[in-house]
Amino acid sequence: MENGQDPAHSCPHANLATTDTQQISTPLPFVNKNDEPDVLLADDNSNNIDLTAYTALKHESTNLFYQTFIQTASSVVLASIHTQFNVILDSGCTTHILWDCEYFWVYNPNAAVPVGTANCGILKTQACGQAHFCAHVNGQHIIINLQDCLHAPDVPINLLSVRLMVEHDLKLLFEKGSMSIFFPNSALSFKCQSLQATVHNHLSFLFCGFICPTKSSDILAFSSPAIASSLFPCLEVTPALWHLHLGHPGQDTTKAVLIKNYVNGVAYNGSLTNNHCIPCILGKRPACPFDHFQHRASAVCYLLHMDSCGPFPILFTNGCSNHFHSILNDYSNFVKANWELKLGNRVKAVYSDNAKEFISGDLHDFLISQGITHQNTAPYAHQQNGKAEQYICTVEDTAESMMAWLGLPMSFLGEAILTAQYLQNCLPTSTLPSLITPYEIMEGTKPDLSHLQVWGCGCYILYPSKIFGKGAGQRFEAIFVSYKEDWIGW
Repeated sequence: MENGQDPAHSCPHANLATTDTQQISTPLPFVNKNDEPDVLLADDNSNNIDLTAYTALKHESTNLFYQTFIQTASSVVLASIHTQFNVILDSGCTTHILWDCEYFWVYNPNAAVPVGTANCGILKTQACGQAHFCAHVNGQHIIINLQDCLHAPDVPINLLSVRLMVEHDLKLLFEKGSMSIFFPNSALSFKCQSLQATVHNHLSFLFCGFICPTKSSDILAFSSPAIASSLFPCLEVTPALWHLHLGHPGQDTTKAVLIKNYVNGVAYNGSLTNNHCIPCILGKRPACPFDHFQHRASAVCYLLHMDSCGPFPILFTNGCSNHFHSILNDYSNFVKANWELKLGNRVKAVYSDNAKEFISGDLHDFLISQGITHQNTAPYAHQQNGKAEQYICTVEDTAESMMAWLGLPMSFLGEAILTAQYLQNCLPTSTLPSLITPYEIMEGTKPDLSHLQVWGCGCYILYPSKIFGKGAGQRFEAIFVSYKEDWIGW
């Protein structure tokens, strides 16, 4: 809504709790707070104006009543303005929003999207399309085409986006008491011509003569999405499907998992083809291999690589994180926190860059207290921490490719990163011997990938009867976004 105001203050209808707009035919006069006039009040039970007079007395209690009346009178005046104008110019709207479906010449229900409002609510829309309105400029009639308008029956008044107007080279001049819309210089016939809007209570009102299609055949309508089948389709197992299950790895990695003895739970006997994955193109960046700058450790826990990534421009779904840390075991390339308990080896050294979170504070003090050597790169030489940098790039590319395939908002990036880390532990890597994965180094057995699902696929979650009780349904629809280690199920 306009200028981030609450919708109840930016749309006239929202203030009309006690006034019928159809009953007011004459605008009420504005009240000057410096005078002591008789006050005209709207009578809700008739079509006329109640001429009952009230005298504003000069004492404190009456002033409170007087201020309350001024606010009420403003709503009544707005009701009268709404009978003359049907559009508000909104600088907070990102697109045009219309309330009447009869205005649309192109109507596409598939393109409807929910709209967030300034009071943290959601305005539901039913379609997106085109509308036309007629404007009068210096005695001439101009037909203006509005693209990408949303149909929202619940919007109190039609809203035209100031941002879209500016993007289409229209110039808007805001002055005290008025607002002008100037046509772009490319419109030679109307160069330097303008539409005038009426400003009241910091809102810019305009009358647009919307042109409705004369008959339904004039409307270019799009069919609604087909209703999904009640049966789950049986998908053919292909390398492309396994590519999605494995988190969009490279083609060589996908082939190695399918035809070599790296993992258990994968059975594929078909042909192998090279397919271009569009989400991989969108999510992965070209990069040369990173140098490691040190000798490889001879056992698990002897050397850990640490690095951090972030901050990202949005919080993850946990509501408190916008970055992540990685701790990579040099010997196995496995990422997990309980190595010492699992294998009995003690951590001897940690390698990181010169970031403040690593070289000072609680982490630095803890490493010293445990007798762990802390090795650092040279200042501003992140590339010297090549192994951790390369791992973070791999995890980021995997997560962003999965996000690109599904089209989820950025807030799900945290779940995508955790899933990418989970999958990378089970996939082949060039730094380990043939047919060995990081998981096998740590666990002593090959990983079983029979439980893998496509990240972001639809799923139906069972309602716990102890929580929801009887009659609440058995399942609810959701999307699959993460694995839980050491869990039976998803």
